[in-house]
Amino acid sequence: MANVQEQLGELLDVFQEADKAVMDVYDNHSAIVEIKADNTPVTQVDIASHHIVTGGLLRLFPDIPVVSEEGDKDTNVQTVQGERFWLVDPLDGTKEFLARTGHFTICAALIESDRPSFGIISAPALGVTYYGGLEMGSYKKIQNQEAQHIRVSTQKLGVVLGSRSDLNEPTSTYIAEHFESSKIVQVGSQLKLPEIAEGLADAYPRIDGPLHLWDLAAGQAILEGAGGAVTKPDGSPINYHAETLKVGDFVAKSLA
Repeated sequence: MANVQEQLGELLDVFQEADKAVMDVYDNHSAIVEIKADNTPVTQVDIASHHIVTGGLLRLFPDIPVVSEEGDKDTNVQTVQGERFWLVDPLDGTKEFLARTGHFTICAALIESDRPSFGIISAPALGVTYYGGLEMGSYKKIQNQEAQHIRVSTQKLGVVLGSRSDLNEPTSTYIAEHFESSKIVQVGSQLKLPEIAEGLADAYPRIDGPLHLWDLAAGQAILEGAGGAVTKPDGSPINYHAETLKVGDFVAKSLA
């Protein structure tokens, strides 16, 4: 893995700066909403966070290119064909941000050797940041407290997570077929994967969803660092070099 652990303190500072920019707008109810070509909402917060996070990553890791949801699509498609790159979602859960649920996040993941080796997810409204990966393990940091090591549950909890904004019929059917006795809890943004990582749920399947690579990568790194796994339903790995930039169907689970 790149020298992420050596730069972790500075990386957390970058995310703290992005957190502040997001919360300034959130607390003042001053979001300005536009609709992108793909019919999804974007605000000035998405753009501000994009500049802070991508700028910070390029400063700390100048040899590693950055792919961001708010970046140029053609450049993004070209960059994900490389061996190593960052995936950034400057505001994952814009709908949650606008609905004021608190379930929105700022996410970044380092892709190396075809998979996320490190991920960081900040939930500024909740005052919590998750980070980690297979090499270093995974951690939860609450504001100014010391980071705590997290691990998946080793016992079945009977809890499956689903999207707050888009729990579609194919996903509901998959849950009914594979987790028939489980309770469904709806959680926004990439927070679903850290919740599995800290032992609060068993799984999060997503079937026929619209998610992009940056919607999953950071959470996958954190979950795998905590002992879990993220694969396609047939057990094959996620393709992080997809020219569509889409994830496709996947299942995140507590037990590898």
